[in-house]
Amino acid sequence: MKIERIELHQLNGKVAAPYKSSMQWKTHRGTVAVRVVADDGTYGWGETGGDASAIAGIAASLIGKNPAHFGSIWQSIINPRYQSGGYGGLASKTASAIDIALHDLVGKARGVPAYELLGGKVRDRVCTYATGLFYTETDINDPAWADLLDEAQGYAEAGFIGMKMKIGGFTFAEDVDRVGALRRTVGDNIRIMVDANEAYDPMTAISMARRIA
Repeated sequence: MKIERIELHQLNGKVAAPYKSSMQWKTHRGTVAVRVVADDGTYGWGETGGDASAIAGIAASLIGKNPAHFGSIWQSIINPRYQSGGYGGLASKTASAIDIALHDLVGKARGVPAYELLGGKVRDRVCTYATGLFYTETDINDPAWADLLDEAQGYAEAGFIGMKMKIGGFTFAEDVDRVGALRRTVGDNIRIMVDANEAYDPMTAISMARRIA
């Protein structure tokens, strides 16, 4: 079995309402769905952020390879770019998307779930958490953080026992207040994680951790 083609499907859409992390406001979201097709017609799906045109060159270099050679394909994507300082970003995103698609493809071909290709099942259940709780335009003028708390309440009612929120986009004091408001809303039995998206230097991160712990 060999890789016959790799299809890249660019998916873009406008979000219902603008939101931001510590980095920038977003009005649209995009992703690339990657479909790897073998010469016997078996296919697998992967996904990554970014632009399909930027991935096309890497994808083309994999035609004719054995889709079950996960490690060598991964290294063929990463190694040349690692030596030139490009290990992160596009190379990692592309390698991840293709690796996921290859495991999907080979699992289908062998009639086994993907976890069997990774060494077998180690647990029967996986704990999940809700991720979201970005900053919204309403938050700018709402010290009560209504959007944040309404969203969090929905996650709690849906049964999530953990949720991750964004920090680092407002002042230090405002973010401490947001975390406190979230905790008071969801109670003590739900785990809260915070993500500043690299907004803090080490000392600020330590200070924030101490304030919200």
